[in-house]
Amino acid sequence: MNIEKKIDMKMLVQYLKRYAILLLFMTNVGIAGSYIWVTQMAVPMYQASSDILVKPQKLAEDDIKLDANTNNRLISTYTGILKSNYIIDKVKADLDLKAKPEILAQKFSNKKRK
Repeated sequence: MNIEKKIDMKMLVQYLKRYAILLLFMTNVGIAGSYIWVTQMAVPMYQASSDILVKPQKLAEDDIKLDANTNNRLISTYTGILKSNYIIDKVKADLDLKAKPEILAQKFSNKKRK
């Protein structure tokens, strides 16, 4: 009693033709729904950032003339470096501090001297 079932290719093609519009419609609805979900509703779960610390070169006084604007940019750059998580974590470990890194970062201020 060995019953073999054969798939008739003609019937399969006819079946697919009959439901082709429904198949295409449902595929497009799925793609559109996925696009809306990813662009509008889904919240990113991971975020990464990196800091690059560059050791400055020593320049002769005649090589560079710093104006006030350049000084302000250097001050804000160095303040940003000091507030970076990498530096704050090192300071926290060296001084055995218990404060959160965000609190330590707030203690740095960019005050202008007269």
